[in-house]
Amino acid sequence: MEKEFLLHLLSSETNLGKIVSSGFKSEYLDSSDTFSPVRALFDVIVTFFLKYKKAITGEQLVTYLNTQPFSKDEIKSILLLYEEVKGIQPAQSFDFLSDQIKLKYSKRILQLKLNNGTDYLLQNDVEKALKTFKEGIFTAENVLQKATAEGSIQESVLLRARAYSDIKKGITRPGLKTGFATLDKLSGGMKGGELIVVMAGPGEGKSTFLLNVGYHNQIFANKNIFYVSIENPKVQLERRYDSLHSGLPYSRLRDGTLNEEEEQIYKKALNNIVTNKSVFYIFDQPICSPQMIAAKLAELETKYKFDLIIVDYLGLLRPDKTSSSIWQDVGNIALGLREIARVYNVPVLTATQTRRENQKGQRSRYETYDVALSFMIIYHADTVLALKILNPDILNTGLGICEINAHIVKCRDGSLGDFVIDANFERMKLQERTYIV
Repeated sequence: MEKEFLLHLLSSETNLGKIVSSGFKSEYLDSSDTFSPVRALFDVIVTFFLKYKKAITGEQLVTYLNTQPFSKDEIKSILLLYEEVKGIQPAQSFDFLSDQIKLKYSKRILQLKLNNGTDYLLQNDVEKALKTFKEGIFTAENVLQKATAEGSIQESVLLRARAYSDIKKGITRPGLKTGFATLDKLSGGMKGGELIVVMAGPGEGKSTFLLNVGYHNQIFANKNIFYVSIENPKVQLERRYDSLHSGLPYSRLRDGTLNEEEEQIYKKALNNIVTNKSVFYIFDQPICSPQMIAAKLAELETKYKFDLIIVDYLGLLRPDKTSSSIWQDVGNIALGLREIARVYNVPVLTATQTRRENQKGQRSRYETYDVALSFMIIYHADTVLALKILNPDILNTGLGICEINAHIVKCRDGSLGDFVIDANFERMKLQERTYIV
């Protein structure tokens, strides 16, 4: 893991900039007291980058090492490690490896402090034991705190310039796409640390919209999705996913009434799902809170690196700590989801209900003031998308395409936009309507 991590640093100045600005330490790689080639090579790579603003090459490494107070054996071991690292084929992403190394280090430090604290307890020195326990917990939390980034603005100039260049060239994207062009253009995509809220009345497409966005990112952008399902059981969500992926009617998948041709289509779709390398992870938790979501993410971070978190839906979450009013409780839930987005530096997409008294009438769209339970949801959101079905009579027949007006509000600058979605709920398919001029 450590060698593959070093390869990412030698191969990308952008990754080097991330490490410098994040405060990553060489001791995370190897905290032993003896000389460590891994730790030494990391320090050389970072020091060279800080001085020359570029990744070090093999020739430059030889020259640089001869100017440093290393023994001949130490130089030899560093160079051998460098050649070994350059020959590796990377299997994991840089961010994933970085997180795993920090997690491994924090566990090692925490275990060491717990052992030392236990020794103090055996000596009846409770004060020293408690102090040691606190030091271990503080160190572990500080290392794993993903939202922390510090440094002078001058240090990251080169990193920002390269990040802009990568976006311009299409190497990286400023945000994840939703699959709805108007929304993506207005919002700039779903960016890390953002909370995006979809609001609608019962049966107006909240869960289907969340599923479509998650599916789009997994299938077409190869992103890993963490989907919290509070309203629908896992088996029901899986059936909906299968319907969307295969294009087959949900009700016939549910009831086992596909014809022979459709069954072949279904088998092919299932085989395609099995071979997909990106992950759509379902966390079916009918009683859930933001803290429980964070705990599950922490449990899974040694196995998966998630790119998008979807919570279906906010109104069914329970607050981590209850207050004297539902209004404040719901606001705290929204804040909890936003904090998860910030800590994991991924977008969080969720949904909420509109007020029942405003679901009737002839208005063609919902406004943010129609949100149910608490306006604090809107206060903590970065982008709000309000969905309203324009031809609700179609829902009663179970046939045809529903028209949904999608009203976009960017909460930070007040930008507005509208587009129409054609919804085939029987096949779980939502698609932005395009007009031929």
